[in-house]
Amino acid sequence: MLRIIQTLRTPYRLSKLQLSNQLRTAATTTTGKAEGTIADSFASLSGQQFEALEPRFATVKENLIRGNEQAVRASWDRLLLTLKDEVREIKRLGSSIVPQIDFKDIENPSEHFSSEYRKRGVAVIKGAIPEAEALQMKEDLKEYIKANPQTKNGGSCERWEETGYGRGKVYQNIWEGNWEHYDPWESSSRLPVESDLYQGAGACSAFRAAQGWLSLSHCSAFEGTLLVNPLLQLATAYFLLRPFFTPRNGPSTSVSVNGALEQSNTDDYLSPDNWKLEDEPSSWLQGANLGRGQELNALLHPHLNLPETMVHIPKVQPGDYVVWHCDGIHAVDKIHAGKSDSSVLYIPACPLTERNAEYLVGQRDCFLRGTPSPDFPGGIGEGQHIGRAVQEDISAVSGVNGLRAMGLEKFDEKTGRTPGEKKVMASANRILGFN
Repeated sequence: MLRIIQTLRTPYRLSKLQLSNQLRTAATTTTGKAEGTIADSFASLSGQQFEALEPRFATVKENLIRGNEQAVRASWDRLLLTLKDEVREIKRLGSSIVPQIDFKDIENPSEHFSSEYRKRGVAVIKGAIPEAEALQMKEDLKEYIKANPQTKNGGSCERWEETGYGRGKVYQNIWEGNWEHYDPWESSSRLPVESDLYQGAGACSAFRAAQGWLSLSHCSAFEGTLLVNPLLQLATAYFLLRPFFTPRNGPSTSVSVNGALEQSNTDDYLSPDNWKLEDEPSSWLQGANLGRGQELNALLHPHLNLPETMVHIPKVQPGDYVVWHCDGIHAVDKIHAGKSDSSVLYIPACPLTERNAEYLVGQRDCFLRGTPSPDFPGGIGEGQHIGRAVQEDISAVSGVNGLRAMGLEKFDEKTGRTPGEKKVMASANRILGFN
């Protein structure tokens, strides 16, 4: 992957006047979202209750598994039994279950690392940038924030909808009762997906091969770090199928609404024999709300045993990069018992695709104006901030690769190693207004 994104320098760079003209002729930018904060991205943070959705979602669910009801029922039973074994393994291994690799080995990883990353959906890449450089980034950010004290701080229902993830048949194997054949890493089916049908404050319309953040701090468990659920394939199949099933008998132990188990659910409650397909499809999509992020908790998703299977990532230091699959369940420490800050830069892995080139048109425009990027809550942004980064800063720090990443310089189609790479570069240049 790293080799693919490396490109050679070309002389094609936009002046401010050229860029202004290109912006008028490039693909139309998306309408900005309403102003908001991270709280607007999640129902639980914005005061919204989890409840049944519009009645049409009952039909959505019915259509998804029509003709495959018995196969889905059998696959659910297999899934619950497999989950039980995997939950036990996670409880035994804890954070050590998360694979790690040194950045210097990233182009020649061991088979063990590769297989564990594919299975777990998360990894820590040690030393992605030198520690001193990461710490300097943090100091620069502190100065920028200090100079601008007025600053405030991927799909939910779309996963079940025909016009959302259904456009690429991403989860078709799951709907047909074959979750074992579902490959979370098959990316071509995700290219046509519409993951933001409802203009959600935190929804991502760009295509991310993975989510990720770069650590700017020394951070361990219970110090404001990341928690992940290393059950990628199983957990995805579970939260997608959960809305189709209901327990015959409720839990005999109390479960708090905030997702923390007061007592463990009994084996009888979790047993496949206690769960059945809904007699009539309901409009419930447990943890999903229109325009909000997908949320999971122990009450709505009991078989995942989230209090036990959400594990802290291993200790990180400045310059370490953490990457996880976009379907992966993740959270942030509720408790910060450390003695220093826990600072990160969110940097997802976004390959060059036509959809991402279209997104880049809007992002480029927002960057030049100093407003939030299209996928973020709107507002005035940083247009009036002191010391805001501009095109010249990107050129000075990152050169041609940084300019291309921001849509400010043409991609060199000659560097494409395959016909597909050359084609997508040519298409991106056209979309960005360079041809």
